[in-house]
Formats: sequence, structure tokens, C-alpha cells
Amino acid sequence: MARRMFHAGCAVVVVAGLAAAFVAVRLVRKPPVEPASVSLETATVSHSVVLRGRIHPSLTVPVSASVPGTVHGPVPELAAPVAAGARLLTVSADAGFKNEVAHAFARLAQVREDVARRARIALRSPFDGRLLRWHVRARARVAEGDLLAVVAADGAPAAAPAETEIRAPAAGVVLALLAHPGNRVSADDILPLCFIAPSDGSEGAAGEADAEQADQLLRAQRELDGLELAANRSFDDPSLPGDAAYVLSPVDGVVIWRAPGLAPGAPVSRGQEVLRVASRHMVVTCGVHEIDYPSLAPGQVASVVFDAVPDRQLEARVVEKHQTPTESVFEQFSEYAAVLELADHDPALVDGMSCTVTVAIEQHADAPSLPRSALVSDRDGRSAVLVREVSGLWQLAPVATGLVGDDRVEILDGLGAQDRVALFPAKVPKPLRSHG
Repeated sequence: MARRMFHAGCAVVVVAGLAAAFVAVRLVRKPPVEPASVSLETATVSHSVVLRGRIHPSLTVPVSASVPGTVHGPVPELAAPVAAGARLLTVSADAGFKNEVAHAFARLAQVREDVARRARIALRSPFDGRLLRWHVRARARVAEGDLLAVVAADGAPAAAPAETEIRAPAAGVVLALLAHPGNRVSADDILPLCFIAPSDGSEGAAGEADAEQADQLLRAQRELDGLELAANRSFDDPSLPGDAAYVLSPVDGVVIWRAPGLAPGAPVSRGQEVLRVASRHMVVTCGVHEIDYPSLAPGQVASVVFDAVPDRQLEARVVEKHQTPTESVFEQFSEYAAVLELADHDPALVDGMSCTVTVAIEQHADAPSLPRSALVSDRDGRSAVLVREVSGLWQLAPVATGLVGDDRVEILDGLGAQDRVALFPAKVPKPLRSHG
């Protein structure tokens, strides 16, 4: 019994000692921590929009064969660089296409013979160049030496061409004008610049006949021109195989796709897609939330950081924003595409790489400003800050704000240069706040 009473007494003494120690600790108060504060600073206030995007070629072009036949010679490898106008494929044309070419040449030769048999003046350019302007109209009567047209020779400066006048070699009537200002002209042209009929009273009927003959010449030449355009060559060039047609690259870029089975000896049909070429010029496309869409405009400057090259920041510029949404998320909001052009291209960046894009929407340089964390609202919803008074207390003071940026806010009125403002108003203890 005595032992139990002894233990109980010890417990009471311990509890009393702890209570006394707790009271002593409570009585020794720590001095309050001075809240962090800042003053107005002159700095650049920037408002920007942060987007996610991907890099890709500005243009991807499908390349098709325009002539049916079989592939002759090598086929370009994937990722092979190509220049605009370079030959990508050589196609040996099939018998049907070769017959079309032979028929076009035969028809053109026949029309040439018909022209040679007619006693009409066919006026041509004296040299290779271009037609600048006409000084007559069809059916106009001209005298020998009258000014008919003006042509410029090749190699003359475009701003001040070396002009040459073409005059009527004899009196007559201009029956048909067969070239238009700006057309290429040559002394070897199949079609003359115009026909002139002598003034013997027969120009009416002769004019109709010559107009019909001019139309036949044009149709025969256009037929051959169309076949040469499809084959990407001149059939008059003796250095090229007679049945060869060529597939050319439409842009500077790289080959990114080949048709399955495309190899020497493989058949190709007219209009068949055989290759795809992507331009070397790369752009960044971003998804823009509909809330941010009105803020974006062509010409705005942006900084771009690629996930694959995080230590390098590239400059870009907004060049386009689409007006049709690319995606609607659960019918709650829409996203639109914005296209940005990089100022410099890093060869390490390839199609499809992701990036973070920061578009500068508005900037105010040398603006008196505070960190955004210092800004609060008073009871009336006005912008305000906590200002340290002489007494050491913090007083809520309304301020007039300008541009609210990403990390700073422009202060237009309400603060002096010497005022100290709480950096984090929520951390200012209530006993330190003035209620006046």
C-alpha cells in the first residue's frame, strides 16, 4: 500500500513539472517575423499566352506521274534532299503516249505547210524576248512603215527594257494578232506575231481564212505543249531519249514517302501518286483555346523551346491563325490552330517534335510595377495593396492598375516610390494590420 502511494506521488510531481515548463515556454514569446515587402520598380510588364505546339514542314506536296509507262533508272531514297525542278523519276512512256506525241507533230507539220502555201505576210519577232505592247488592233489598215508593236530582247533590265519597234513591211490590213503583251516571242516561233494581208480588196475573205488558220496553229501548238508539259521536257531536244518523260520535284525539300513497289521497271499510270516531297521550310503549329484566340494576331513575337532541345530558346513570329476550330472538347470549348514561323532553323529539329510557345501579347516597357503576388482586392472589389505605415502596421490601400502581366502588374496611381508593400499580403498577421 505504501509503495502504491509513493508511485502516485511521483506521478503528480512529474505532471506538475511539465505543466510549469509549458507555462514558462508560453510566457517567452518570439518576436514577430517582419513580412516580406517590396517597393515600386521600373520594369517591363509583359502579358503572354503559353501554348503547346509541334514543328512540321510548311508544305507537303504529293508528286504524281503525268505519263503512263515504266520507271527507268534510280528511285530517290527516303529523306533524300531534292531541289525544286530536279528530276525525281524517269519514265519510259508507253506506246499510247508515244502515239499521241507522233500525232501532235504530224498535225503541226501539216498546218505549217498550209501556212507556207498562203501568200500572206507572217510577221515575227527579230530576236528572242517578249512582246511589250501592240500599237494596232485586228482589222486595222496600216501603211508601210507604220508602228505595229514593241518588243524587248532577253537580258534587258525589266525596269528599263531595251525596246525595239516592229513596223509594217508593206501596206495592208492586220488580220489577226496572235501574241499578247508579256508573251515570250522568238524569230523561230511557229506562230507569228500577226498576219498582214495586202490591200487588194480581198482582205475580208482572206481575214476569215487566216483567222481560221491561226486558230489551227494555236490548237496544234497547244496540243504539243500539253504533252511536253506532262512529260516535263521538249520533244525537239535531240539529247533526250525519244520516249523519256520526267517527274520533277515541285519544291526544295526532302522525299518523305514513296509508293509501295516503286522501283526500276515498275509500271506507273497517268495521275498515280509516286512520291511526296516536304519543303525544307519548317513552321510551328499550336492549338489555341478559344479564350486566348482573340488575343493572338499575326506579327506577334514568340519564344519557342523544344522538348528535345530544352537549353535553347528560338525566336518565332505568328504568321496565321485559322478561323475553323480543329477540335471541340466535349462541346464545352474549341481549339484553333495558329501557325508560327521560326527566325532560325536548328537542323536537330525534325517533323513532329513538340515545343512550348510563349507568345508576347502586350508589353509595357519601363513601367512602375509590383509583383503580381502583392495585388489583392478590397471589399468593393477594387485592386489594392497592403502598405506599411510609420507605426509599423499594414494598411490596405487602393491602387489604379494598368497592364496585368504574367508576373508583374503595372501601377498607375496610389503608391509613392518610398512606400513599402507586402509581397504576400495573406502572410501578414492580423495583429499587424491596421483597421483604420
